[in-house]
Amino acid sequence: MSEIIKDPVILYEDNHIVVLVKPANMLVQGDSTGDPDVLSWLKQYIKEKYNKPGEAFIGLVHRMDRPVGGLLVFARTSKAASRLSEQVRTHELCREYVCVCQGDAPDRFTLHDWLQKDEAANKVKVIPSYLKLQGKEADSYWFPDATRYIGYNPDVPDKTIHEFPCYSFVLGDLHAHVVNVMFVLFLVGLLYAWMRSVRMREAVIMKPDRKQFWKKQLLIPHILLAAVMIGMFRFTNFWDFIIYFVVTGGVVLFTNIVQFDGKVKRILAVTAVQAVEIIVISYVVSLPFTLQFDSMFKGVGIAQNHSMIHQLLILWGLPVVLTVLLIICIIWEKLRGGANRSLYRLMKAISVPDLFAIVMGLCAIGLVLIPELVYVRDIYESGNARANTMFKLTYQAYIMFGLTMIYAIFRLLIIGKNKILKALALIGLILFVWTCGYFGNSVHAWFGKVWKPSEYKGLNATAFLETDFSEDVGGIKWLKENVKDVEVVLEANGDSYSEYERVSAMTGLPTIMGWYVHEWLWRDDTADLNEKSADIESIYTSLDAEYVKELLEEYDVSYIFVGSKEREKYGDALNEEVLNSLGEVVFQDEVYSTYILKINK
Repeated sequence: MSEIIKDPVILYEDNHIVVLVKPANMLVQGDSTGDPDVLSWLKQYIKEKYNKPGEAFIGLVHRMDRPVGGLLVFARTSKAASRLSEQVRTHELCREYVCVCQGDAPDRFTLHDWLQKDEAANKVKVIPSYLKLQGKEADSYWFPDATRYIGYNPDVPDKTIHEFPCYSFVLGDLHAHVVNVMFVLFLVGLLYAWMRSVRMREAVIMKPDRKQFWKKQLLIPHILLAAVMIGMFRFTNFWDFIIYFVVTGGVVLFTNIVQFDGKVKRILAVTAVQAVEIIVISYVVSLPFTLQFDSMFKGVGIAQNHSMIHQLLILWGLPVVLTVLLIICIIWEKLRGGANRSLYRLMKAISVPDLFAIVMGLCAIGLVLIPELVYVRDIYESGNARANTMFKLTYQAYIMFGLTMIYAIFRLLIIGKNKILKALALIGLILFVWTCGYFGNSVHAWFGKVWKPSEYKGLNATAFLETDFSEDVGGIKWLKENVKDVEVVLEANGDSYSEYERVSAMTGLPTIMGWYVHEWLWRDDTADLNEKSADIESIYTSLDAEYVKELLEEYDVSYIFVGSKEREKYGDALNEEVLNSLGEVVFQDEVYSTYILKINK
């Protein structure tokens, strides 16, 4: 057996990169444990070897788990860091792992275990499947991994997301699909109110005055308001526009079947005209937004991957079963004795709450099934083709199932007369109550011991800045207090879900470029993003003052933020003398080297 490596070993270095061997069980980057890490070791190595007066710049472009040993590539310049990060992001820089096994292993096999992290020691260990089934895995599993099941367990190329409202609310998420929930619920309530109002009126009979008839059908307040809401969804959350146009169409169709005594031609004619009316109004309402918006829609693709049956059952089995049981119960009751044989008579006999619950349940089932058949093509098509489609469709499915499921339990258990269905509804109620335990688990995993007053932090969304961005918090607070106009503040840009863009996120002030992948997702223009990224780097590193000034004018930059992330990214290449020549310092942290420049215009 070869000698065990205890310290990093340099394999290659030049003016731009360093390649070294990381020892197993050594951190790549320092953490709360204070244990030795490769990054600190390398900075000290470069400082001593080349006699650097200050801290040496080392760009961390990729990481490796603590227990793993192997090759790591570091950047010595900001330009190399940028290019290497891009190679990692686009998978040009590949990783290969070698695993040491005890005994004979087959050529191909899949592990079905889970990982448990000891936060105090910052170490991870394997939790076997049988312990997972006994509920002895890490409490944190129930929080982050709840939305990462299909594609991750087992690990397959088809990665998806199935986020649900409770998860979003625990996070305090303000993405479009969450913000739109209140409007979605309003629309659902509006549709129910319309269905109820129609059922309370007498059926519409044929009248000679067609003009009056169509005027009445086109000026229904509920449908007009529904059309406005659906139009609003085009700019609040476009996925909901598609979903609830179909849902609204389903409610309109079912209601018209009853309203027009099952007369097929009239039902189809009125439903089609009302559908066109909704589309036209929705497009008019959304014009102020759509006129300035370029859609990234690339078409619909046939799903090449499909979820395993047991995965679908685990995620949506309970609401689907309750919905199906509700439909069976209602149809059994209404068809008993040979009555209500026609579709019209059957729907006429079904009460409004029953009919609406059925419509919601069927729509939810449809939303679950669609990603198994097709997907919307977007930037994730190469690796996570179904991710967005499943995420956005099933999110609304959860909302509809939530409305249907509790009503189904009530209908079967309290109102229903079939003992077998009552027993099944009781089981459903127990399982439903059991799933509510997720909220407590997730809150505990995410927030800690919230029941202890001494540890409660309230709703201060910026409190974490004091610990996570101690160098930058003073500058961020200064901007919030002193810059009231919508002025551009320049900061170093970085990848999604990183600590970059903390200034714009915490102040609400615009910057040149946000998180790279999110910008790509919304704009689908990598050439423009790469140009902006290069321009930001030039502003912070170029020694050509005139060129920097031109870039600042081009992007209408009013303030330049120089803090922890800027120094981390650009290091010794940071052109502080050039920047200071173009403006004046309006904020200077007395403890840290963070400052803000106001550009002379």
